Amino acid sequence: MKKKAYIAIAASAILINSANASILFDVPLAKKCYAIYNKLVAIAEVQTTNKCQYELSSAKSHTESAALRISEDAFSKYELDNAINALRHAQVYSCEEEEGIVEAEQGLLEIKSQIKSQN
Repeated sequence: MKKKAYIAIAASAILINSANASILFDVPLAKKCYAIYNKLVAIAEVQTTNKCQYELSSAKSHTESAALRISEDAFSKYELDNAINALRHAQVYSCEEEEGIVEAEQGLLEIKSQIKSQN
């Protein structure tokens, strides 16, 4: 019985994530934010230092949350600011793929600026 419950929970989580992802692609800024998240996932895979991995993990989490909140029209400056700060900290730790990290930071700053101009 427990095994079936776990399978049901996993299946519902996949459906929820799929639904959230489909919503993202209807909102251009959320789509852009989610693309940055995917880029950070790829960058994080090649990191070797723990400090860099930690900061990128934080940036990924906040970027994904920001994308979801933007898609729900519930923008939170907190999420984008925390993602940007984590990326800045990652740059201090001489992460591999530093150019990609800088590009991700610039992308998040552009999203933040566009949202501010819309409000």
